[in-house]
Amino acid sequence: MKDLTCVVVGGGHAGIYAAQAISQESQKHGRRIQVTLIDKQPYHVRKVLLFKPAVEAEDITVPWGRILPDGIRFVQGMVRSVESGEKFLLYVDEAGDECRMDYDMLVVAAGSVVRQPHRDQGGIALTDKEAAVRIRKRWNKNLRIAARETDAQERERLLTVAVVGRASAGSRPQQSLLARCGSKQKRWE
Repeated sequence: MKDLTCVVVGGGHAGIYAAQAISQESQKHGRRIQVTLIDKQPYHVRKVLLFKPAVEAEDITVPWGRILPDGIRFVQGMVRSVESGEKFLLYVDEAGDECRMDYDMLVVAAGSVVRQPHRDQGGIALTDKEAAVRIRKRWNKNLRIAARETDAQERERLLTVAVVGRASAGSRPQQSLLARCGSKQKRWE
C-alpha cells in the first residue's frame, strides 16, 4: 500500500496540532502518512507572547526542530496557489524559487487576517515580531522626548498609549507598558 502525503499549510498552533494529530493517528492505525508542514517563517512565533518584544527585547520564537516531532518534515515557503483538482500546490521557497508540492491530503491552517490601522490613525497592529519591535522603539523614543518636554499637554500626548482589543494578548501589553512607565491605567469599556 502506497504511503499517503499530507501537507499542512501554516505553522501556527492549529497547523502544528493538526500535523501532530495526523502523524499520531496514522501510526495508531498502521497507515503511514508522510506529513509536511509548510510555513513562511524559519521558526514558530508564539503569538500569544507578541506583547513581550513590544515592551522589552525578548525572543518569542521557537525553532521548528523543538516543536515538530520526528517524522514531520518542515519546509519554509510561502504558498502561492493550490490546485485541488490535481492535488498539488505551488510555493516560493526561502531562496525565492517557485516549487511544486504534491499531496493526497491538504490542511490549510494559514491563520487569521489582522486589520491594520489607517495611516492617519498612527497606530501599529501587533501582528508579528517586527511590529512588536517597532512599537517598542516608538515607545522608547516617546519616553525620551517626553522626559525633555516642558509643555504638560504635549508630554501627556507623548505618554498616551491606546491598546485596542481584548484577545489573548489584549490586556497584557497594556499592563506591561503602563507598569514600565509608572502610569495609571484608564479603561474605556
